[in-house]
Amino acid sequence: MEKMDFHEKISLLIDKYKKSIPHKINEIVTICEQLNAKWDNNVLVDLHCKVHALHGSAAMYGFTKLEKSAETFEFFLKNLLKVNPSEDQIARLSQFCQMLLDAADIKNKTLYTQNKNELLIQNHMIYYLAPTDDKDSLQKLHFEQFGYITKILHDVESFKKILDESLPELIIVDIKCLNEELEEILKKIKSPKLTLAIPIFFLGESDNFLLHLQAVRAGGDGYFPYPFKEEEIITKLALLHNEDKDPYKVLLIEDEPDVAQVYETILQYAGIATMVINQPVFIDKALHEFHPDLILTDIYMPICSGLELVKIIRQRDAYVHIPIIFLSMEENPEKQLYAMSMGADDVIKKSMDPGILISTIKNRIKRYHALQTLIMKDHLTGVLNHNSIIQELESELKLANRAHQTLTVAIIDIDNCQKINDDYGYIVGDRVIKSLSLMLCERLRKSDLIGRYSSGSFLMVLPNTTVQSALTLINEFKEYFSQVVFNNLGESFLATFSAGIASFPPCLSVESFIHTASEALLKAKMVGGNCIFSDYST
Repeated sequence: MEKMDFHEKISLLIDKYKKSIPHKINEIVTICEQLNAKWDNNVLVDLHCKVHALHGSAAMYGFTKLEKSAETFEFFLKNLLKVNPSEDQIARLSQFCQMLLDAADIKNKTLYTQNKNELLIQNHMIYYLAPTDDKDSLQKLHFEQFGYITKILHDVESFKKILDESLPELIIVDIKCLNEELEEILKKIKSPKLTLAIPIFFLGESDNFLLHLQAVRAGGDGYFPYPFKEEEIITKLALLHNEDKDPYKVLLIEDEPDVAQVYETILQYAGIATMVINQPVFIDKALHEFHPDLILTDIYMPICSGLELVKIIRQRDAYVHIPIIFLSMEENPEKQLYAMSMGADDVIKKSMDPGILISTIKNRIKRYHALQTLIMKDHLTGVLNHNSIIQELESELKLANRAHQTLTVAIIDIDNCQKINDDYGYIVGDRVIKSLSLMLCERLRKSDLIGRYSSGSFLMVLPNTTVQSALTLINEFKEYFSQVVFNNLGESFLATFSAGIASFPPCLSVESFIHTASEALLKAKMVGGNCIFSDYST
């Protein structure tokens, strides 16, 4: 069976919703008849919920006339909730029902589009557009030590031609090359319609605000003044890649299934993993199991409103920073501000354009990830900091214990790190540390964890991995790293590392892991370095 495309799925959802409209309106009519026969404030609350749900779903599916009719009815009911209704007000309920029935046969005009970019990205390829008079461009770039191939171009025409053939992993542009023709090309690359995002970095003669502004206006994702450092560029590129390494995860809390289905479809076709819950009471289980990057929730829900739900989430330390966006048909600025004062980050209309919705969600998640990076990551290397990797090790040890699985830990330490600092300076020493961290991050599995343990050492946590497998893996890393050529003021040198490995079992605690791996590392250093010892080594 062929996979249904985005347009077909949305069309089926619209058709399904259209068929459900008579039933939804009949439910509202039945409740109004109950109220005409005998007034009951609890029944009025139920009526308001039904009309509110119809208002939101009609807006979401593009049934404009029905949306406006439901909106007018909802406004009337809101005021009715605050007073003792007169006979005339009760009689008006049937008029509003007729208005909904009259609007129900209007065809929707909602159109959702999906844009695709068919160009092929060449991994580990960098295109560098340099000035025509810069004959030493290649000598300035040393990205090969990070596994990248650099293609130097000196004119816009050549740059345009090569882009028509394939896209690189990164584009670097000297700010002196920027002109109107190039800006147009870069704008097409950065178009929000394209699903593939190619980072663009600019190089400039100085850290000048106006030059940086020029780069930003041309779509630059980074600006690096001369003399730039290759590792800074690659670190920035790695951070941008990590933003999209795993799909973003959104927890959608929406009590109206018709609305939830559309949002879920839009999010999933935008590459966003989505979990839907229809009742706020299931929030704890969803947060614990799904670990969302953002929460999307309706404001008005029975049992527990979105406002109350946000207060509950914000009172839990583990989720105090997670972005929360309200879905609402509320257009009153004061009420929107009040909703945000409860702890939400934004309020968006249910009928919002899907493109704007996706952009809003992704931007919020990116800011959230950036904040998490500042809290948990080492500023030099971008890997987990000391405290974070120790916490992760503790968590993985508990998991391995429960699941009766193996767990292996390695401490990797650059040999003669202090001598490198003494001979070439701390800036070059930092370059070696960054290079090792990037190499390790690029080659580890998604399930593996790495953090900076101390100045020149890293702690690797390898779940469900035996000691022998870890030895083979880290030995491959060691051989590769020992061949990386580092350059400093025309002088080249090599660097190596040693490693100590420990495993569960026999290590039963974080302390025993660290002690055993450190002892194994010490043995590796004592025999001259550039080797690996494990807790089973003799």
